[in-house]
Amino acid sequence: MKWLYNIPNTKTWKEDGTTGIQNILLRPVWVENNAEYTSGIVDLRITALEYIHEAQKQKTFEPDEIAFFNDLNEKLLDKDYLVVEEELDTDDQRYYLNRVSLYVQKPFNIEQLLNWVRLYFAINGYPCTEIEETDFDTFAFDVNPIMRVFSIDNVKRFESSWVTSGGKPNTSTSWTCNWLTNQWIGDIPEHWNLSKLKYYVKVNSGEGINTEEISDDALFPVYGGNGIMGYTNNFNSENEDIIIGRVGAKCGNIRLVADKKWISDNALILTVLKEVDLKYLSIVLDTMNLNRLANQNAQPLITGTLVKESHSVFPPLPEQTAIANFLDHKTAQIDNAIAKKQQLIELLEEERKAVINEAVNVLNYDSNDLMKTMINGAFNHSQSENQKNQSADKWQLKRLKYVFDLITTKTTDNLHKVGLENIKSKTGKYIETETDFEGEGIEFAINDILFGKLRPYLAKVYLADFAGSAVGDFFVLRCKDSILPAFAKFKLLDHWFIEISNSSTFGAKMPRVGWEFLANLEISIPPLSEQHLIITRIENLNQRIDNTIFQISQEIELLKEYRQSLIFEAVTGKIKIV
Repeated sequence: MKWLYNIPNTKTWKEDGTTGIQNILLRPVWVENNAEYTSGIVDLRITALEYIHEAQKQKTFEPDEIAFFNDLNEKLLDKDYLVVEEELDTDDQRYYLNRVSLYVQKPFNIEQLLNWVRLYFAINGYPCTEIEETDFDTFAFDVNPIMRVFSIDNVKRFESSWVTSGGKPNTSTSWTCNWLTNQWIGDIPEHWNLSKLKYYVKVNSGEGINTEEISDDALFPVYGGNGIMGYTNNFNSENEDIIIGRVGAKCGNIRLVADKKWISDNALILTVLKEVDLKYLSIVLDTMNLNRLANQNAQPLITGTLVKESHSVFPPLPEQTAIANFLDHKTAQIDNAIAKKQQLIELLEEERKAVINEAVNVLNYDSNDLMKTMINGAFNHSQSENQKNQSADKWQLKRLKYVFDLITTKTTDNLHKVGLENIKSKTGKYIETETDFEGEGIEFAINDILFGKLRPYLAKVYLADFAGSAVGDFFVLRCKDSILPAFAKFKLLDHWFIEISNSSTFGAKMPRVGWEFLANLEISIPPLSEQHLIITRIENLNQRIDNTIFQISQEIELLKEYRQSLIFEAVTGKIKIV
């Protein structure tokens, strides 16, 4: 997210490029789905104490003003700055995210001014990647700072009818708040209210708790930034509460929790001030995606202020309850359908694993039988022992060290780096990430096999289709003449091989398998001609399963989109529930 800024009045700047008082208008702008969006204005006034002292020498202030300045002097004795948020009246709430006075010690130049702006963003948790100056026309259209985003193009079409002057939107226009609301929700029922959350709920942080008080077998759950973080024998709430994760990558997550519990200071608690159906409000809050409010620090967090300043839609209480009950029933049906499809995917993955495991181990690969069984999607598990024994002489048992060369060549060259996180567990698939590790890596070539030796039960096996450098937690194996790289990949992904490897690990916290153990493991290998045939049939089977899983996944995504759309339409009055 970037912020556009404009300084509407530059008359206060001195010849040396400094000033002691300055207003700056700021508007957030961001891109979503290839469209540019914006929201309401932050009106920030920065004032230096030295400027106030000079002004006191030149004019007479009222007693209450003098008392305010004396209070400022006292509060800034041991501080660099003081933030004072001003209360917005009803009209201002239509145009501004916030109006703030920032008091500092000394006059400032433009660079220092922008640094004070960045400080204010950091204090309030506003995301900010860039600050860019713009002309005042950019601020000549009103955008209501509600919880959704608004297309600049849509708003600017009506710009001429609500031109602003003097740095403040022209409130004499007949344009109403509800018109712009329709840019993100369309028409809402006339008897519904659009309001900031702070007029309906109170937002507080939970209470801190010592880690010694948390265990796995205590009585009451402890809620943190992303749900339950353990259990304790004490509780600080026994009400039905809306809990918002405050800290962490998934901050902003919503939970409606009854019964006794401990809500830690990594979470926020919502307490209703007016008649609000908690289930309805939890659904609306989830729809709002509060995570977007999180700052961009190493430890993301959202503040209670940001939550309170967000807008939401409030129908009358009976309608809230009816909407919540309707969505409970409908989303349960959708979730059940999604669960069944996800279970089908799991069964397909199990079938894939079973077929591959049998393909690289069963000693009967007559080409005709293999063709039939793999076309049908599985091997014939009822083959007779006699049939298997007939082809036993086609297979050989070999120790791993006679099948692979262990590559140990270290490199610091700028090669494509591969870490364990790049390999999808149990699939042999590569995942692109921004992997970067310091120090030496192990150089590998195309068709080398990377086998994860750390926690081998994760089955991190990859057949390299590019040359690169592997983190030291991989064995880099190069196939000898008796085995094809593609067959070797399936062989090392075999459930039996992974189980045996995992049984020999050493190290409690970081269990690894040693090469000395693996090198002497015996594996069965068919002739190269049969390896080719097995590879072809497995790849064909994988393709069919992948296609089926893709189709099911698409259906799941459509169901999720329908679920999200249904919730949105219900809580914004698009569909009539009562």
